Parts: sequence; C-alpha cells; structure tokens
Amino acid sequence: MRRTLGLLLAASAASMAATGRKRTAPSMLMDPMLQPTEPVLYSARQMAGARALESRRKDALFRDELSQHFAGDDVMQKIEERVRRAEAKGPSRFGRKIAVRTRYFDDAIEEFCENRRLEDVQVLLLGAGMDSRSWRLPKLRNAEVIEVDHEKVLRAKALVLNEVAPRLTARSRAPVGMDLSRWDWTQRLLELRVPNPNPNPKPHPYGAVLVPPPP
Repeated sequence: MRRTLGLLLAASAASMAATGRKRTAPSMLMDPMLQPTEPVLYSARQMAGARALESRRKDALFRDELSQHFAGDDVMQKIEERVRRAEAKGPSRFGRKIAVRTRYFDDAIEEFCENRRLEDVQVLLLGAGMDSRSWRLPKLRNAEVIEVDHEKVLRAKALVLNEVAPRLTARSRAPVGMDLSRWDWTQRLLELRVPNPNPNPKPHPYGAVLVPPPP
C-alpha cells in the first residue's frame, strides 16, 4: 500500500543573513525567460538564503549545502549586508525561526518514512520552492518526492540543479508546475496522476497537511 505525506511549505520569506560566501550558480540570472526578482521566485530564493545562513552556524540544526546555490549571489549579498547592519546593534538571531521550522519538517518527514520504511512512500511538497530535502535527507531513499510550485520557480531550480548536479538521496523526484492559488489545484493533481490528494486537507499547526493513503 502506498502512503503519502503532504507538506505545505509555502510561506513568506523573512530577511536572513550569512557570513562567508561561495560562488553560486548564475543560471537563473542568465535565462531570458526568468525574472529572478519576481516576487514568488525571489521569496523562494530568500528562503534558501535563510537555510544557507543556518548551515554555516557551528550549532546548525541542519546542513543544506544546496541552499547557497539556490539563493544566488545577489540574494546572499543582500542578506550579508543586513546581518552586518543588525550585528552592529548587537547579537542577531536572523534566520532562527526559519531554521526551527525547517528542522521540524525534516524530523516529521523522516519519522513518517522511518515508520513506513517497508512500504511504498510518497512525499508531496506543496509550495516546494527551492526545497532540497530530496538531496539531503537519507531516510527519503525509499520515497518518491513530488514537488509542486509555480512553473517559473521550478524552471529556475532546474537550471541551478543542472549546473550544480547534486546526487539525489530520494528514490525519485518529480517536479510539478502548478499555481496553488487556483481553487482546483487538487483536481489538477489527480489529472496529473498524483494519487489521492485530499480535497479538504486538515492544516497542521506548523503547516503540514497529512494526505490519507489511497483506498
């Protein structure tokens, strides 16, 4: 029996910061079909910048090596400047709320997969943005990960992935371009053969939506 866990990841990005920077993939900046500062895409890149910030801490709650590439140099430069301004006034806690939220979802997904390690598992990420769990969570090795977001966000993500070429940890990953602001998004998932999206999902207090298994 296939079990599906759905997570609603879409959220407004907070201002984050980091120190030190490696070269990031410039592909999305070069693509004439993309506008990297378009609000939805830029928000996804800011969230990646938040994870890059956390990953560089000595006491990091997780390590996300892809995040700096997904954010891009321009976003990271702005983040670093904001951190410098904040730290001039005292200790800064920029990014910690996003870090806690990310770790919470990491643990929820890995617990779900661990409890069903002998079953056919799907993880459905709604508003996936620049999520990198398919490459960094080892317990996804038996899971099919479905990432749903705007087509332009997924296009930008694909360009970075083609350049960086990370090794997939999940069994498989399927990006699905879709506007989640449309009222009929669950029907569209069914049409795309994503099994059994709950038409009346029950929101979890921290954003997760648990999708029941197919009958």
